[in-house]
Amino acid sequence: MYMKKRWNERTKLEKIIGISRIIVSLVIIYASIMKFINIWPKGLNIAIPLFALYYLLETIYNWKIDKDMAALSLIMTIIITVVSCAVFFL
Repeated sequence: MYMKKRWNERTKLEKIIGISRIIVSLVIIYASIMKFINIWPKGLNIAIPLFALYYLLETIYNWKIDKDMAALSLIMTIIITVVSCAVFFL
């Protein structure tokens, strides 16, 4: 299975995208927690656009593996971006 490659067998792009996905996920979790415990009221203003970035990274990562999954990730990226722009800028 493609996803079970060892770390040293992955390409440099796969490594960069994998690390970026982990970092973005941690920032989303941190910002959401800060919002929900009322330490940082604007935390979701950061977390929601980062969901779009996360799904864009998923699209790039999955493009070689499964085009259908990549297309779904791209659609989610577009929807999240449009909704977050509509909520935050209108």
